[in-house]
Order: sequence, then C-alpha cells, then structure tokens
Amino acid sequence: MNKCVISLLVSLMMFPAIAGAQSLSGILGATDPALAAAARLALQNKSFVPQVSAPVKSVKDAAGPADYLPLQRGGVYTYEYYSSAFKGTRTMRLEFGAFSYRDNSVTVTRTIFDRNTRQESVFKLYYTQSGIQATSSPLAGPRLEMPSAVTYNLAWDEGANHSRVAAVKASIKTASGNFNGVRILTSLDGGGTINRYYAPGIGLVAEQLLTSGKYETINLVSYQLN
Repeated sequence: MNKCVISLLVSLMMFPAIAGAQSLSGILGATDPALAAAARLALQNKSFVPQVSAPVKSVKDAAGPADYLPLQRGGVYTYEYYSSAFKGTRTMRLEFGAFSYRDNSVTVTRTIFDRNTRQESVFKLYYTQSGIQATSSPLAGPRLEMPSAVTYNLAWDEGANHSRVAAVKASIKTASGNFNGVRILTSLDGGGTINRYYAPGIGLVAEQLLTSGKYETINLVSYQLN
C-alpha cells in the first residue's frame, strides 16, 4: 500500500479529534483526489491494520546476571585486600576456571598473598533460576551473588540477611579505574552491612564489609578475561 495512504489512515485513527471537527468525507474531500480515492478503497478493506513498531527494550530491561558476572569468559581478578584483622594490605586473587555446561557452574580459586605466604580456598558459582548462586564469596560466605533480573530495588532474603539492588548506575573508584554499575546492599543478621559493586562485562570490582567488630574491603587492581 502507498506510504502516503497509510500515513493518512493512521492519522485518522490516531487523532479522532480531527474527525470530530468535520466529517470523514469532508476530510477526504480536502485531500488530493488520487490519495483520497485510494484511502476510500483502503477503508473498505476491513483487514487493514496499521503496522506499529514494537518499543525497543532498554539496557535496564535486558540486564541479567551474566551482564554483570560473565562466568563463561573465565579470567583472573586481582584485588587490594584490607582487613581490620591484620596490619597493612594484602593481595587477593580470584581465578575463574573453565565453565562447565554439565551443571552450569564455574570453579573459583581464591588466593590471599601475604609477603611469602599464601592461602588458597575454592568455591563454585552456579547459574540457577534465582540467578548466580555462590557456595562462598570473597568476604562473606555463601550467597546469591547476582539475581536473575537486575532491576532497581529488587530485594530478597537469605536466612536473616536481607539484600537488595540499591543502584543500577552506581559509581565506584578503584585502583584499576572508575566504574559505573550495580550496587548490591546486604543488611546482615546481628547488624552490619555489605556493599558490593559489579561493572557490566567485567564482574565484581569492589566489596566492603562492615560490622561492629570487623571491617574488610577489596578493590580491583587488575583483571584479565579469557
């Protein structure tokens, strides 16, 4: 169908006030004769439906756990690690192994370096219906690392701990640069909070744990994705 005819018909449908001001025949009578004739024929065809493009989803609507924690890419993350339990700073490294499609998981090796000593531990991250579940984490043990839908103010409970997506455009400065991403805030049972920050396409860039008797933080120094 001629684009001009479609434009005329859509205008008549979308702006009924025009038709209310004068009759349809009057509107067509004031239109180019050839265009008006084509419009009359089209109006007689009851199957005519104007095609309207569907709205494009925003990045926020499309965001999922893999956008902020790309498990399938693997890689190595190095953080500056500070704790009230020791003096000075240490280095924490998270090394992501190969992704297992058998159980949708990845094994993470966490290594803490202190001068000439090192401590290693291993935990796993799984894709589940709820999101990305962790059997442990850099500072705080097992948790839902990232919910299945990353939307502002989404909240969930794990035992007596309460978490929510506190921001989707949070700014954080680390040794490896400035990032804008998701901030997840957890209120801990017994008092205290955990703030963790994830940059899109990268992963965890900072985490801060604060309770009445303990303070710990990690900040990203460097990362390398496979």
